[in-house]
Amino acid sequence: MKELNRNCFGKPRGSFIPRLKNPSFPGGSWTERQLYYDSYSVAVNTLTVGQLTTMFSVPLGGAKTLASTNMRDSSKIADGNLFVIMGFGIAVSFNALPSDVNNILEIMTVKLKIGGVTFAQGKILIYPGGRGGVVGGAALPAVVGTLAQISGVTNGQSHVDNMVRFVKGIQVDPGQTIGVELVSEGAGFTTATAANGGSGFTLTAILDGIETRKVA
Repeated sequence: MKELNRNCFGKPRGSFIPRLKNPSFPGGSWTERQLYYDSYSVAVNTLTVGQLTTMFSVPLGGAKTLASTNMRDSSKIADGNLFVIMGFGIAVSFNALPSDVNNILEIMTVKLKIGGVTFAQGKILIYPGGRGGVVGGAALPAVVGTLAQISGVTNGQSHVDNMVRFVKGIQVDPGQTIGVELVSEGAGFTTATAANGGSGFTLTAILDGIETRKVA
């Protein structure tokens, strides 16, 4: 009978241990969840009527920092990459006054365009970046005999999944352009003045999806 030694028991040792390799290899690809965003700001006491702003057209760099956008190429993702948009939303900055937020949600409209084709459009109210505009307020005594109005504006529950979802996704093929158009419809509106507590506002367009990247 053949004698069994210690190498016949337990985990493999020495040359028997397989070497694990990185699953990404040159010429291949890998897929992950990715979010792209871009921001647009309006100052206090500013008339918004008729303005057309195309977001994602100015890439990261120069005046655009990572706090404003993470799109590295103008209106498109990296060459050769495939991106499937699964969610889309517009987030409203927390410093916006309730009056400005109401105008943003009701008067401003948005279009999501891929390769120049419109895939989603409507007023910002129906494309929440976290469930939409939510205003909370309370009148608290500041000095005896007076009241100070304290209010807060948020974009709802701050969770990336609280936005419009596309059941089958919107595929962005390599080289196709991505654009989010903002328009203040009709007579537009003028943002609140600093004297009335205004500080302007910032809108952030968020694209949530699945990106397939090439491996160099």
